[in-house]
Parts: sequence; structure tokens; C-alpha cells
Amino acid sequence: MSKRISSRPKLVVPERAVRRAVRDWLDAKRIPYVPIEARKPIRKNGQVIFTSERPEDRGIADFLAFRGISINPWPEVHEFPPRNIRRWVHVVAIECKRSHGGRHSEAQKAFQARWAAWGFTYLLVRSVDELIAQWPR
Repeated sequence: MSKRISSRPKLVVPERAVRRAVRDWLDAKRIPYVPIEARKPIRKNGQVIFTSERPEDRGIADFLAFRGISINPWPEVHEFPPRNIRRWVHVVAIECKRSHGGRHSEAQKAFQARWAAWGFTYLLVRSVDELIAQWPR
């Protein structure tokens, strides 16, 4: 009996869709974040490519999420400092890649090493399921 080999290609989810899903998950969990768009489009040899305006911006993650901030929607107006904001914040850098074949560049690896040296968390995710599994507790 021979094995049947499927000729159907794997479904590849583009990075833009992964970023959108990560943004939706962060919004649903009420986790404050900043999307990072440190790239500008330029034309080179008739193709549009994205590059950083400054060399030190190359490799920065797609999102910086602030874990540990808990905001009460009904704060006490007259209290200072407000009890509704925790005292500690942990910043999580999230780099999104397409589901199959997305590569981590050397600049991104350098940023990841710098970020870890500062004591923060860096997540490389290809889906929301990976984000949930890796999210720091």
C-alpha cells in the first residue's frame, strides 16, 4: 500500500494578519501596548521595500506591551497616588512573523539580546496561540 502525498500547499498566514490578531488579543485582554512602526517604504529596483530611518531602529519588535498595569475603569478621583495602578510594570517586546518561513533577522536577534540583557521579555510569535503559550505569568 502506497502513501498518499497531498499536493496541497501549507496555508501561510501573512505577518500583517498575525500582527492584527496579536493586537486584537491585547485589546481583548485590556493589556496596554504600543505598536512600533519604525519602518518607511522606499523604492529600490522597482520594488517597494521597508527600511528603518535610523540604523539603531533596525530590529525593534512589532509591539511593546505593558504587563502588570491594571487600570480600574472607575478610579477614585481624590486619591493620590491612585490605588488603581500597580507599582510595577514589565515591558514585553512582541515580534510577529508569518506562520511559515518568516525569518528572524540579525538586527532582530541583536535587539532580542539587548532586550534580554535589560531584564525584559522578548516573544517571537507566529500565531496568537504561541503568544498565549509564551505570555509571562
